[in-house]
Amino acid sequence: MVSVAERIDSAVGGWEVLATILSLVSERFLKELATSVFRGQQGTVEDGFSVGDYCFDYRDRKHRS
Repeated sequence: MVSVAERIDSAVGGWEVLATILSLVSERFLKELATSVFRGQQGTVEDGFSVGDYCFDYRDRKHRS
């Protein structure tokens, strides 16, 4: 296996350690990203806007023109 972005090559010894460390870092990043996205969506809803519930230009009755 070769991963150019992470510079991992399974032909080089010790690649498992590097892959494990990078997977832990990626997992932590994704958890923090999910928290940030949820916080942003929560603020959007609290401001009275939709976070994607209404597609194709359908709107809540509260926001109809």
